[in-house]
Amino acid sequence: MLAAVGVDVLLLAPVNLVRDQGLRRGDVRLLAVMAYATPLGSALILGLFGMAALTPALLIGGLTVAGAESISR
Repeated sequence: MLAAVGVDVLLLAPVNLVRDQGLRRGDVRLLAVMAYATPLGSALILGLFGMAALTPALLIGGLTVAGAESISR
């Protein structure tokens, strides 16, 4: 339960603020990056709280998200 609250407070609230700013400014790239970074960040926070396993697949996913963001520039 604590991990779910942590994910909400530490990740989803700031993401909603960034999404709102992206919509107001019309920054589509920012919205695309946040769409992929949100689940990744949630998985990392859950892993830090011991509620999920930090696996090599998560590392590969993170590198994929970072690579996609750098290509989109």
